[in-house]
Amino acid sequence: MHGGVRFHSWGQFWQHVADEIRSRPKWVAEQTGIEQIAYLTSLSEPEPVPSFAELRKLYDDKATASKAEKAKVLRAWDTFVASSGIADVLAINPRSAVGFADKYIEVGFGPKQQFHTFNGIKRVLSFAISKARAVDELTKRLGYLKLMKTAGSPNGNPNPQPIKRDDFHELLKHAKDARDKAMVLLCLNGAFSLGEVIHLKWNEVKADHIVTNRRKTGKEIRACVLWNESLEALKAIKRQGAYIFSSRVGKRISAATAQRRFNALADLAEVPHVTGTHMRDGAQTAATQANVTERLINILSGHANPGVSDAYVARNPGMVKAATDAVYQFYFGDTSGTLPSTAG
Repeated sequence: MHGGVRFHSWGQFWQHVADEIRSRPKWVAEQTGIEQIAYLTSLSEPEPVPSFAELRKLYDDKATASKAEKAKVLRAWDTFVASSGIADVLAINPRSAVGFADKYIEVGFGPKQQFHTFNGIKRVLSFAISKARAVDELTKRLGYLKLMKTAGSPNGNPNPQPIKRDDFHELLKHAKDARDKAMVLLCLNGAFSLGEVIHLKWNEVKADHIVTNRRKTGKEIRACVLWNESLEALKAIKRQGAYIFSSRVGKRISAATAQRRFNALADLAEVPHVTGTHMRDGAQTAATQANVTERLINILSGHANPGVSDAYVARNPGMVKAATDAVYQFYFGDTSGTLPSTAG
């Protein structure tokens, strides 16, 4: 019995409580000391939170970004959905956000790639908020995503970590697959990152050199003179499409696939600390140490190079031979020198 009312079951009791809240919420709030109960009748039904797929479609359909920029953001979003291990937006919390960032960094992507991926993920939520979709809930989740931080500076690499000569040769020795061997050689030969090397096409290989554009912008032209070892490795690859590094069905392999292959090779060679970035750093540092001009190193690396026209580089790719020779000398020649900073 309660307040003169007799209840024969807990069901009757809770039904009575519900009726009291509906009929006189302020009185119930006063009796219980729970102020929020007084406002229940003025609350509207919460807006459903969009699914991962709905958020993706909204950005894809409505965002006014360029085609290339939109594709970059959607790749970041797809990576998050596939790799975060969570089922929906409501599962985004501080632990899942930081956990995804930690796993992404652990894979070996550099600070710039981390920065672009983390920003792309946040942009999908920000765009949905700008379209007034589940604003309160998405704003909370966006706050959690802001906990994702890059490991290192995304604005350049002030502390390069060139691969050690011995570590490089361990990779080569254990690269039994022709594609793996070519990937390792080209990353060092042309100062390519893993994300850049997988975009190389067969028609960009001209005799003993490569002329292409830096994938990040698609603007800066770059060139490298191929070593004999690189040429032999390329000859050993069976052509299955336009791209040098293709799947069995002729499509370019993904960055994630390239990273898995490289990690497996590094583990087999017992140099798990080595990443693709270390080889790019090795090429640039070896050329710098050999007093190669900054102008030629920029052409090799695909950096902006005012005063050098694309047409001139395309007609004279051999101009970077001094740079590729310097890298070859350090990693293949008879030398007892050391690079100023080494990975490992």
